[in-house]
Amino acid sequence: MWLKKVGIIYDLAKDGDLGLQLFKNNQYDIVLTDINVPKLNGDEFAIIVRQYTDEAKRKLPIIALTATIVQDDLDDYIAAGINEVLVKPFKQYELYAVIEKYV
Repeated sequence: MWLKKVGIIYDLAKDGDLGLQLFKNNQYDIVLTDINVPKLNGDEFAIIVRQYTDEAKRKLPIIALTATIVQDDLDDYIAAGINEVLVKPFKQYELYAVIEKYV
């Protein structure tokens, strides 16, 4: 709803496997993922993206959403290749600021 509100066009995947297929078959400016999604979680997705053969896709910004506040977990997400992590609950303006930073 927040993305539609500002006119951002997006695809929605119900799980990580579908998200990976969308990534492979389309061109995106940014990926917004939850860490805890079925089949392929957000940090596993990031590892695959960062090893992808297409350099432009490999460098795609990845923003992850999570409810964890454990610093070691947050550090692990960054180490996996996620550019930025938003901890839930977050404010609408925080999401927009992070998207604007990378797009």
